[in-house]
Amino acid sequence: MVNYLALLGGACWGEYPTHGCVEDADCVLAFSMGYGVVDGEYVPGAGNGELALYIHVNFAARALPVLAQKEIAVALEALGYPGEIIPFCQLGEKTTTHDVAEQMVSKMADPHPKYDGPLYEDPVLVASAYYAARADLVVRWFRVEPIVPEGLPKALDSASAQRRTRNPTNWTFWELGAWPHHYFRGWI
Repeated sequence: MVNYLALLGGACWGEYPTHGCVEDADCVLAFSMGYGVVDGEYVPGAGNGELALYIHVNFAARALPVLAQKEIAVALEALGYPGEIIPFCQLGEKTTTHDVAEQMVSKMADPHPKYDGPLYEDPVLVASAYYAARADLVVRWFRVEPIVPEGLPKALDSASAQRRTRNPTNWTFWELGAWPHHYFRGWI
């Protein structure tokens, strides 16, 4: 039985449950946290830069493919990430966690080019520590068990175009609505 109240409380403090073995991962699912706007153009923003750096530091040696929201994909490209980067959504595009997870899981299920089976089976989930628990539950709704590693950054961005991702207080108020929204739609 999932203790949603405990997970919601943890999301407000940037705490989340970890599980799985990172060494078993065959890809990364990367969920963005806000974005910036500079001279009328969308940019990844500091929070997504932190998440991209986490991915680069932890997974570049294995060149794991990264299925990422565009904000993180752009930041990873700027870092010179050596693995394949598969972007989802456009910079600044309004999407739900469910929408993004659905696209990523669908891509994972594509046929593998070398053997009979899916393209990817064992994703490691990367998201802000504030967001990881909800993203994990939504990915699980699609019957995929992501690996959730320790040490995810508490990525927020005080200059984000999304007010909710600017600070822990704004994020807490957002999560107070997002968790029930996802729960009552059956997504977690």
